[in-house]
Amino acid sequence: MGIFTESLEKSYEKIKRRECRICVAGGGTIGLPVATLISSTGFQTVIFDIDKKRVESINKAQVMFEYSGLLSKLIKQKKLKATLDFEKAMMDSDILVACVSTPITKEKEPDLSKLIKLVNLLENNMKKGLLLVIESTVPIGTCRKIGLSIEEKSGFRVGEDFGISHVPERYNPVLPKEKHARIVFEEEIRDHFSLDKIPRVVGASDKKSLDLTVKFYSSFIKAKIIPVSSLEVAEAVKITENVFRDVNIALVNEVSKIYSALGLDTFEIISGASSKPFAFLPHFPSLGVGGECIPVVPWFLIKQAEKMGLNPKVLKTAREINDSMPFYVVDLLQKALEANGRKIAGSNIVILGLAYKANSGDIRLSPSLSLIEIVKKMGGRVKVCDPLVEKINPNFGLTSLEKIFKKADAVIMAVDHEIFKEKINLKKIKSQIRTPVIIDCKNFFRKEEVESLGFTYKGVGKPD
Repeated sequence: MGIFTESLEKSYEKIKRRECRICVAGGGTIGLPVATLISSTGFQTVIFDIDKKRVESINKAQVMFEYSGLLSKLIKQKKLKATLDFEKAMMDSDILVACVSTPITKEKEPDLSKLIKLVNLLENNMKKGLLLVIESTVPIGTCRKIGLSIEEKSGFRVGEDFGISHVPERYNPVLPKEKHARIVFEEEIRDHFSLDKIPRVVGASDKKSLDLTVKFYSSFIKAKIIPVSSLEVAEAVKITENVFRDVNIALVNEVSKIYSALGLDTFEIISGASSKPFAFLPHFPSLGVGGECIPVVPWFLIKQAEKMGLNPKVLKTAREINDSMPFYVVDLLQKALEANGRKIAGSNIVILGLAYKANSGDIRLSPSLSLIEIVKKMGGRVKVCDPLVEKINPNFGLTSLEKIFKKADAVIMAVDHEIFKEKINLKKIKSQIRTPVIIDCKNFFRKEEVESLGFTYKGVGKPD
């Protein structure tokens, strides 16, 4: 008998005693840390993934992420493993946690193909008593449709024979740090944003699914577990989190252009505004947004609204503004080069940072990728340095920090990695470059210091 069809008392006892088995579908950025954390608290856990190389890397504990040491230990103890075989992964599993990616298409429509394939596999291997937990970010109404589809194909009834819940993923990786010429993940700097200390929201199809999911997540998450009234509310929570970020970043990107034209420093203005102890949350201008959340998830709501005849102007404008920031940075670059008698065409442009955020090796939808493409189309010769990306993927074709500045005509600080703060020496750079131009997308340099060394300096959010 599966965990869902047992009495609530017996199910709670199985969770408490770690007697239920867990399958995590998707061993990527979200699924692997989730599976590792679940397994580390005593649950026998298996990861299902369709990527053979990823499965092999997990089973050899060769994946670099903040739980690498813990993964290695769990693999050796045979408490965690990965497989390509869904049927084997689901054998004796009581709970399936879906952590597959849900990107968007070229037309900005939600791409749920991986989740749909997983549901199809589940429908062919469905057993009575399963609790399905969906962590993947989805448009509002998706989880309920999945439950209905499983009902139709399997003959089982949701809320009676199996349960379904939505726990939208929340994950902020521990920051890597440079030590002794190698990248490591510092367990000592774990703060309250580590995976087990982030509050989680739970919505479900029925009360038993809700109660079981809250109990299960409370067994490995130390933070508060917040039950909400429905699957749809839980789906909307995640979408709202990402829309909030996208809109506020777009707002500050937009006003920063105005402040720059007025000769004002946006960062100083935000610092002043942050002194207000209520009703203000600081956001900062930059090259744009990246990853598979902020530039993706707002489109779930935009497209859904449009199909209902609504026009979400603010959401669409925010997307346009944030996607336009690489073009704005190229405009700054062009002006700085022209002040030195050069054009982008034929110039050697150095870009520092390929990841979508600081202290990460993740390049998914990074605005640096758009920046590179624009500069190349304008005839610029681009070299990129990102030690964190290079550490994870040595074959990416990046240039080391030691060699990147030779005969450069402009240096663009795109991502403010900690390693750049430790290793960059402006005087040394000045002696190596051909044209002294710095474009600062992250308020990384002090404008006065840069200009005192003879550089032409332009920055996002800085006085023009």
